[in-house]
Amino acid sequence: MGNHQTVDIFRFDQERQLTERIRKMLFADLLAPILEKCKYAEEKDYWRSIYEGRGLRLTSQLAPKLHQMCNEVKETLDFKEPVEFFVTNDPSVNAVSILRKNDQNSHLIVFNSGLIEKFFDNELRFVIGHELAHVIYRTADLRRLIFNLYPDFNLMPLPIINLIRLWDKFAEISADRLGFIAAPDLENCVSNFFKLSSGLNLDRVNFNLEEYLKEVDNILEKYTEADALFHESHPTNPIRVKAIQYFSESELYRAYRDGTKEVKEDLSLNEKMDKLVKLLELHPDNEQDHHRLLLIATGGFLLAGIDEEITPDEEEKILTYLSNYTIYPRFYLKSLLQKVKAHDDIIALFMGSIKKLMEIDPSEKELIFNYLCEVALADRQLTQTEIDFIMNIAINLLGFHEIETSRRFLDHLKVRQFRPRF
Repeated sequence: MGNHQTVDIFRFDQERQLTERIRKMLFADLLAPILEKCKYAEEKDYWRSIYEGRGLRLTSQLAPKLHQMCNEVKETLDFKEPVEFFVTNDPSVNAVSILRKNDQNSHLIVFNSGLIEKFFDNELRFVIGHELAHVIYRTADLRRLIFNLYPDFNLMPLPIINLIRLWDKFAEISADRLGFIAAPDLENCVSNFFKLSSGLNLDRVNFNLEEYLKEVDNILEKYTEADALFHESHPTNPIRVKAIQYFSESELYRAYRDGTKEVKEDLSLNEKMDKLVKLLELHPDNEQDHHRLLLIATGGFLLAGIDEEITPDEEEKILTYLSNYTIYPRFYLKSLLQKVKAHDDIIALFMGSIKKLMEIDPSEKELIFNYLCEVALADRQLTQTEIDFIMNIAINLLGFHEIETSRRFLDHLKVRQFRPRF
């Protein structure tokens, strides 16, 4: 790769930005020395011991061809740190990279036997480059921080969960680019995803790159946000294939291939990727979710601001609810309030969203009432204006009886174990 550049230039720009955003959000730099001091229990190279006992380490004597291939990719990516490669007896098509705990150990890359048996050499080069990319970009560092702060992923605040889910997908796109650098043949890279999708060897089908790319284009042309499987850790295969195709055709890659001394950021590639990334993000994908999002934003703003002060606790409650439908809840709320500045217009949007939701599904009234109660109690204080607001909405728009509304509100206080601020 030459000394005039590093693989960092190929990293997906949005992944780099999101990594830094999450690191700042989780105070990564402040916590790094603390995590380092807590590593005493990790000194033993646990995973190496596991794979030495249950797998096969690739050496020049036992697996000369595979061993040479792994080291050739390592040289192509100009990675100098020690890496050991293992194969484990598992028929599933998969591989994993494990970042070393300290400078005395080696990084590990482990291939399942199913992948080695099913993939051709150039396809394997792509996989090796992809897994090395996770080591080079130190993906596991952020994962380790996340695990130490949130051993139970489900207890993490939803806005952070959503950012990490998006980051997982971006990290795969960055890794795919180094996979392509390691095996710069679009057909071999794409055939990886064909095999992953179909589970078939190429001798069973007539694989044609041009036809498969047409099929990918057809899928993406009618792709909706609902197809994006936001809660999965990897982007769907059509999106990954298109991202690799964009990279293979980019000025960024061509400059590297042609040996240009200074490889610069590719704005055209970034623009294409921006459009593709929208298919990876979390969006309201139906009319009901659209109006839920609108109700949460406008209703939360009106209720939290009823005492002329939106507290951090109230804002967090609103953002958490918005995070069920959008990856960037703060941006959505800010943009909406910038577009609709008049108080009466916000009220109209709020009431309109209630009307629409009640038309779509009358049982929405339960969710609406509970949400308003959650916002009102978020700051652990209550005012008469907040109670009047909720009662008015419940009786006049949601159709609850006055007595029923009072009972529901009291039940909410009991269930949430209301603790007033002292």
